[in-house]
Formats: sequence, structure tokens, C-alpha cells
Amino acid sequence: MSDWFTRLVAEKEDLSLRTNRLLEFMNTEAYKELPELDQKLLAQQQYHMSNYRYILQQRIYKYAYERDSVGT
Repeated sequence: MSDWFTRLVAEKEDLSLRTNRLLEFMNTEAYKELPELDQKLLAQQQYHMSNYRYILQQRIYKYAYERDSVGT
């Protein structure tokens, strides 16, 4: 596996952990007690983190497909 692909996979895994932690926090009383603007900003952050994670996953799939197609 190339270095850039290893870093891509690691970044996606790290982002998944951080996104999941944020989602867990958003289901707590502490989140509900935040000012409305802070809640909205965190919700936007979670949305964009999830989209970024999706894009990283698509790049991983693309590379794996291309790598496997070259061998056949």
C-alpha cells in the first residue's frame, strides 16, 4: 500500500472517531444546555465532518477498485 493511501485510510479512521464522539456529545444533556448558536454550529460541523468522511471513503473505494482492476 502506498504512503498516501495509508495516510488516507488513517485520516478517514480518525475522522470517523471524531465524528462519532461529536454525535455522542450531541445526544447529551450538556449539548442541550449549550446556547442555541453553539448547538447550530456543532450541528453544522458534524454535517461537514460526515460529508468529508464520505468523500474520503469514496476515494478509498476508487483506489481499491482501480488497484484491483489493473491486476485483472
